[in-house]
Amino acid sequence: MKKISLSSMVLALLFLLFACSNETEQSEIEDKEQSQQEEVDTDEVEEGVVVEEDEIVEEVEEDKEGRTMGNYTGNIMNGGTISLTEETVYFANLFDDYRLYELQLSSGEATKLGDVEVSDIHIIEDSLYYIKRENGHPVGIEHYSLQTKETEEIYSGYVEMLHLEDGILWFVGIIMEGPTVVYQLDIETGMTVETDFIEVAFTLDHGQVVIQQEIAAFIEDVENGTSEKLVEGVRHPLILDGNHLYYLTNDGLYVYNLETEESTQLVDEVVDYYNAKNGHVFYSLMVEAEAARSLYYVSADGTEQKDLEAVLYELHMFDDFLIGSFSRQGGGGYYKVDFETGEISEVYSPMN
Repeated sequence: MKKISLSSMVLALLFLLFACSNETEQSEIEDKEQSQQEEVDTDEVEEGVVVEEDEIVEEVEEDKEGRTMGNYTGNIMNGGTISLTEETVYFANLFDDYRLYELQLSSGEATKLGDVEVSDIHIIEDSLYYIKRENGHPVGIEHYSLQTKETEEIYSGYVEMLHLEDGILWFVGIIMEGPTVVYQLDIETGMTVETDFIEVAFTLDHGQVVIQQEIAAFIEDVENGTSEKLVEGVRHPLILDGNHLYYLTNDGLYVYNLETEESTQLVDEVVDYYNAKNGHVFYSLMVEAEAARSLYYVSADGTEQKDLEAVLYELHMFDDFLIGSFSRQGGGGYYKVDFETGEISEVYSPMN
């Protein structure tokens, strides 16, 4: 029988232990590498989710910022002589032959920007667009850069009811010496397109168009070229505010709900001029003498009505307040009416 020496047994045992140790160590290394790979994969997935969420947020923000709105249609129906961005007012100064001015509401400081008569003012970022007039007559559309202080004529000819939405100027113009037509002018390209709306007035709000043809109001589907009659017996001006169409008749002021297709009479006397926005309606009645004139308020649901015991013209409405003008021999100015408090305060006086 062959004998195995003690030294051989020890060497064999050491070899076996070394082999097992290497196998365990290799297994631990593989487990560690697999764990690290899983962490990497998880990070990539989480990072992918974050990227997708960021993309969604960016898309939503772009959608919100995609619609550019100029001056409110109700303000345009009141002459469009006042436009607002944050705390800065751009206005056609009644006390300087409707020349263009800039007014800081916080300080009351006013600066003259130009020496031409203007109306239908729109402010978009650092640009103003407005109708240029000569002795009250419209002669074209100008662009004014708030950065360079330079003006540029972008349309020449008769223009009224200038609206601005999504980079498109909508206005009533004249074909040669023929009838009035609603045009669209692309600000970026300068291209002017003639619409099918002939001999009409119109009001535009958030892509919805309502036209007045003679004494009837129609809502227009511009893309499909269809039209639906809403109400009859109307007189200018119409004001579209979301799903509410405000209109005058010979017996008062009404609001038509586009969703319920119902009309509600808000005022049962003949209205001279008015403006309406966000459920607030301000108006003045037809009077035989200006001394009898007053400014009234009524809520859009007709539940609240009051005499403000003040006189304002050129009613321009914004989110939280109205700005209007007042001029009588020996005085006048521009005044703000706060929607929440009803307080009336002066914002500009030519005497200051």
